[in-house]
Amino acid sequence: MAMLDVVQQYRTFIQSAVWQDEALIAPLTTAEQEWLLCSDSLTAKLKAKCQQFEVELLSQNWQQDLATNESAVLPADQSYLIREVFLHGDRQRWVFARTVIPQQLCRQFPQLMQLGAKPLGEFLFEQQLGRSGLQWSKSKNLSARRSLFYAQTGGETNIIQPPLGLLVTELFLKDFGYLHE
Repeated sequence: MAMLDVVQQYRTFIQSAVWQDEALIAPLTTAEQEWLLCSDSLTAKLKAKCQQFEVELLSQNWQQDLATNESAVLPADQSYLIREVFLHGDRQRWVFARTVIPQQLCRQFPQLMQLGAKPLGEFLFEQQLGRSGLQWSKSKNLSARRSLFYAQTGGETNIIQPPLGLLVTELFLKDFGYLHE
């Protein structure tokens, strides 16, 4: 199957996922709970499981329209930078990650537009951004998680605006064996 078809399948899975709150853990195995509900850096956790960690940048483009389940947690009135990557451990594709970043947040953190093959997780945890609760989804042999990382905006006006967030969705692929231990 061509790479573009595979990536489109992963996008479809993410966009059609039925997201569950992290409080609902009964359907998850211990290993799934450890990976899907871990609030620490996934990048750091993956690096600890392999000798060689790499980020493969698939695409990074501006987009107006979001998938329904993305627009349910992000405001629909702006442009978004969509970044899609594979996270590799020891040359195996372990995770497909999709990040949806509002244009306003890119202005606040221009480094987000220049990550290239650098891990997003390292940047997010260095900035000590807030994070919403994790959500998870499972279907067939794939599992995913997502959460909203946010920064307070408002600048010098002393007017506190609602937090502005970026949505990170991570789909664990079949070559990632740690979910089935």
